[in-house]
Amino acid sequence: GLLMEKEIQYLQYKFKKPKEPLVLLLGGAKISDKIDVIEKFLVNTKSILIGGGMTFTFLKAMGVNIGKSIVDEQMISTANNIIMKARQNRVKIIFPIDFVVSDSINEPTKIEIVSYDSIPDNMMGLDIGPETIKLFSKILTQSGTILWNGPMGVFEKKEFENGTKSIANLLSEIKDQNIVTIVGGGDSASAIRRFSNIKDISHVSTGGGASLELLSGKTLPAIDALEKI
Repeated sequence: GLLMEKEIQYLQYKFKKPKEPLVLLLGGAKISDKIDVIEKFLVNTKSILIGGGMTFTFLKAMGVNIGKSIVDEQMISTANNIIMKARQNRVKIIFPIDFVVSDSINEPTKIEIVSYDSIPDNMMGLDIGPETIKLFSKILTQSGTILWNGPMGVFEKKEFENGTKSIANLLSEIKDQNIVTIVGGGDSASAIRRFSNIKDISHVSTGGGASLELLSGKTLPAIDALEKI
């Protein structure tokens, strides 16, 4: 009903001519979940900010030591292709410049903030660091439309929530700056509800994976059927 109408309005129609500049902020663990959206917007996006676990697949593709951080070995070549296409299309892909790292997710005995290229071999990146938060925040506040999908770290753990929490707070704070803020479903929507005020966001999708399909230009069977009536 009305909820689906709003989803289509924001995720399909508004992205045909988004308010410029359009900035994508993508996180989460897997590149495979975001590949179609990245491919779709490699043409008309000014910047793509990458955070979360998927960062380390990109960094490994670029030859950076990532310690024990999560990596999707099967997506390394895909990450390289994305980087090359972005360069060809003059789209900036911006990666974290520092991380919060630890020896464990569930029972950390040591937590440090290190540069992106200084992750110790026995530690893993679990959140973006304070300098990255500043960098991402500066870019986001200068945008016209923001699409955020995917957390910046393991925000379920208090020790590693700050990156995601800071982004959620920022999107709430810029509500009066005439910036369109759209949050994809799943963990990002949960983060907004947990750390911020959902009413301050232009649109928070409840569609989960379906929202990503809409954004990537795919046709959903139910919507397709309705449009033919």
